[in-house]
Amino acid sequence: MYRRGVIARVRELREIRREALGAAAALGMSILFITQELRPHVIGSMLGYGIFAFLLVAWTAAPLLLRWARPVTGRVVLGDRRANVCGVALDADDVVGLSLVPAVRGASLALSTVDGRTRFVEVGSMEDGRRIASALGARSLPQGPLFFRVARDLRVVERVLIALAAVCAVFYWGSATYVMHIVSGGKSFFGMPLLGLAIVQSVLLLVRGLLDRRFTRKSDDPPRDDLRMGLPRGALFDHVRLHLGPRDAAPSPEKPRAARLAPAQGEEGAAWLARVDALQVDAGYREDATTAEELWTTLADPYADTLERAAAARVLRRWNAAPAQEIRARVAEPEVRARVDVALEGDAEEVEQALAKMGPLFRA
Repeated sequence: MYRRGVIARVRELREIRREALGAAAALGMSILFITQELRPHVIGSMLGYGIFAFLLVAWTAAPLLLRWARPVTGRVVLGDRRANVCGVALDADDVVGLSLVPAVRGASLALSTVDGRTRFVEVGSMEDGRRIASALGARSLPQGPLFFRVARDLRVVERVLIALAAVCAVFYWGSATYVMHIVSGGKSFFGMPLLGLAIVQSVLLLVRGLLDRRFTRKSDDPPRDDLRMGLPRGALFDHVRLHLGPRDAAPSPEKPRAARLAPAQGEEGAAWLARVDALQVDAGYREDATTAEELWTTLADPYADTLERAAAARVLRRWNAAPAQEIRARVAEPEVRARVDVALEGDAEEVEQALAKMGPLFRA
């Protein structure tokens, strides 16, 4: 039995199988290129040469666009010893290692599975991370080994290949269509290097996985500052740095009184917003009441939970009729202000969907 859980964003390293598929596509284009050289009348001389020159340059540039899988934003649906992590179903038996660490904003949950892969789940708070870990059977954190695969940074090599391919493509097309005359036999003189550059890029993709650095961190290992310092920049490596450093999954400190603005454990988004809309302001005789001063303080507090600040803005707007411009002015961070804007207007369902689409606020 699944139940809807927290909003999250998942990042993971690209699979080598997809890189191999791309290399196969490059081989196919190379065969077409050779066919065009031998039988240019198949597509047409000027158009055909132009198409194949473009395809080979595009493939040479493809690794810069396809190196990492894009992060997936969505809901983590929790169940009994299982979870659906933004579309990926995981059972507790699939997960061999878990680690939860706080970030500058939000928290990072690393999930290593039996197939040797590690997914990094960005969540808005440590509590959200604990809920996911608990659903997957973790009784303590960190737990088990974490598998890390760090790709070699080949961007300089790839950019040189792209620049050379672009130059060769222009002169190849010009020589093949007689638009320009550089050297005798220019079509082959520039065409063969163009084909070779695409093949070199394909080989780099295939061997990239062999060049990657792989290492394991066990739950009781000390921080690995030596590895953290040598990692390249990037969102994925920011997560690796966090989990190679000191890990502290201690319970969060008690929140002030206004903390009831944040979603309770297991509370659905629509139910949370309905509860927020029912809050009374400056009605001290009611147990669920809060004061305008508490709301303004929570709204401006950079250390408060993002959803808590959004809820404070919504209550101030609805009950105190506070000007939207004044509410926005109290929020210094642009990322939080965007979520506050969403929460100010609209019904509970619309706001819930908009916040889920934006994903958790995370900064490593």
